[in-house]
Amino acid sequence: IEAIKEFLNLFQSNLSKIPELRKLEIEFNFKDRVAKTYELLTQLTSTFNKTIQEIDNSLKGEFHIQLNEIKEDIENFKSATALARLEKLEERILDKNKNDDITQGKIYYLKGLCYEDLEIFAKSEFFIKAYKYNSSNFYYKEKACTQDLNNGDSVKALSLADEIIAKDDYNITGWLVKTVTSGLPLSKSILMP
Repeated sequence: IEAIKEFLNLFQSNLSKIPELRKLEIEFNFKDRVAKTYELLTQLTSTFNKTIQEIDNSLKGEFHIQLNEIKEDIENFKSATALARLEKLEERILDKNKNDDITQGKIYYLKGLCYEDLEIFAKSEFFIKAYKYNSSNFYYKEKACTQDLNNGDSVKALSLADEIIAKDDYNITGWLVKTVTSGLPLSKSILMP
């Protein structure tokens, strides 16, 4: 053991005298420190990203709770109040850049319900916008279908009606649009399935 200690002491003292060995020592220590720093930064980045995701999920959860409360307002015939709350909520969501297609679709759908209840039909494009943001939502598709028909776009309305009936053979919205666009007198079209 004494011989090893003596060798290490001699090696250390001569290390600074030989530039090539000194470079190797510095390079070895530098790479080791860089690797440790990189590992630490990777861990910090991962923790930071997880924290941001948790905050983001919390905000989205809060926004969806508020959207459900606004839907209750609409169901309780408080459409003017619901519309005002929707406008404020939409501003907050946009300010925080936490908007996604599903949330935006729900906002547009609820706005459409408010305007429909308030009989402000000039603002009826919200059902179509809701469907464009979330085309997988069946209710949005039904409302967009009838809205396209009301806007005079029977080609789009008929296309959506076909999609609706393909999923639900007895869907009243789909058959209503097909009946109205068929050009048949209503007495004959009642015989359609």
